[in-house]
Amino acid sequence: MRCKALLGLGLPAFLLAAFTPALADNTKKADPPGTGPYMTQLRAWFKAADLDSDGYLDKAELAKAFRGPKAKPYDFKKDDDKDKDADKKDSVKDKGKDASQSKPDYDDYPDYQFLKLVDTDKDEKVSKDEFETWAREYAVELKQLDDQAKKILAAEQRLAAATTKAEIHQLQKELKAEQAAMSKLNKNEKAYAKALQNAMKKH
Repeated sequence: MRCKALLGLGLPAFLLAAFTPALADNTKKADPPGTGPYMTQLRAWFKAADLDSDGYLDKAELAKAFRGPKAKPYDFKKDDDKDKDADKKDSVKDKGKDASQSKPDYDDYPDYQFLKLVDTDKDEKVSKDEFETWAREYAVELKQLDDQAKKILAAEQRLAAATTKAEIHQLQKELKAEQAAMSKLNKNEKAYAKALQNAMKKH
């Protein structure tokens, strides 16, 4: 639409071509309403975690971001371990078993869980675009958690100010309902998300 408007102004084609990338940048997907502070924090975390500033979070960077500066990638193997693995594969082949049956389980690693979820093109790293797509959804969840915490606080304040027995009873019921809703939201939080929240607090 804007390109047609620029053509209508009689701009030469080479000038129009110069404007096109800038126009494309303006069509980036907007953040969900009310999630600005969360997106800012998530983007800052990505930037801090991207140690080589290449626009990707590889396994080594994710390990450090989630588990600390000395953490190794979840599938890191020392040279001695690589030799042992080669021996195991040979013995498995000799016994006629499928080598894939002994595939390690990395589900206890929050960086593995995060990579598995966010790495949609399966190149074993998280691009900025992949992160942004995921972050928009996650920012909505963070906003819901914060909104629910505010509702609980407001319900507690109303309960503290209540004077009649009937009012106290009604407000206790409301508070219980709000706490149940918060519990449900917290239950939906995955281990990687809790680890990410802790990691974000450090940056």
